[in-house]
Amino acid sequence: SAYGASKAGLAHLTETLRTELADTPIGITLIQVAAIEGTDMYYDGMKSPMIDRVVRRMGRFGLAMSEPVDLIAEKTVQAMERGRSSKVMPPVATVFHLMRRSPIAVASLVDAHRKKPGAN
Repeated sequence: SAYGASKAGLAHLTETLRTELADTPIGITLIQVAAIEGTDMYYDGMKSPMIDRVVRRMGRFGLAMSEPVDLIAEKTVQAMERGRSSKVMPPVATVFHLMRRSPIAVASLVDAHRKKPGAN
């Protein structure tokens, strides 16, 4: 979807900016949020029986898939003040972000191996 593609594009733009601005005092923090409670998008998403089931199942294990907007704002400011390169909220969403990045990481490792002298 366009929504997912725009989030991926923003993540790549952030990485590029971080590299280009590495020698400057400008910091770049990527904020990645699964769901923000209290927003129209959150309430619309919860109308989906599939999403509602996943959220409820995750909740049984104490794994929140969303956080309130005021907590998201507080954690965003903290991440920026601490100079973090990225912040994923809630923490359980980290797993999904790692799964999304796995093909990129594997491709980078394969490419690096190919460039080594003497590699087949």
